[in-house]
Amino acid sequence: MNDEKLRASMERARRFREWCEGDEGLYAVFDAVERNYLDSLMKTDIDDQSTRERIYHRVAALRDLRRAMEAVIADGKSAEAIVEKLTRMQHKRAMRKPKVMA
Repeated sequence: MNDEKLRASMERARRFREWCEGDEGLYAVFDAVERNYLDSLMKTDIDDQSTRERIYHRVAALRDLRRAMEAVIADGKSAEAIVEKLTRMQHKRAMRKPKVMA
């Protein structure tokens, strides 16, 4: 992966973290919606299979979306670690003194 792609992945992850995490972030909204769905599930009649399945699939879809967003953030963290390591390696090379042959 080249430097531009790594930095783009880092930036995308940073934006996603800002958008998703925190008290009023998207993850908090997902959690509230999921709690609402699960409360609705508990209130349904045990024989109402159709409604229970719809709620189950909605909860599963929310969880899938969250996992996809978490994967973007994790990819960005990995990219950040790679960029930091490459930067340290470049800095070490620049600091090395060339050997003089006599």
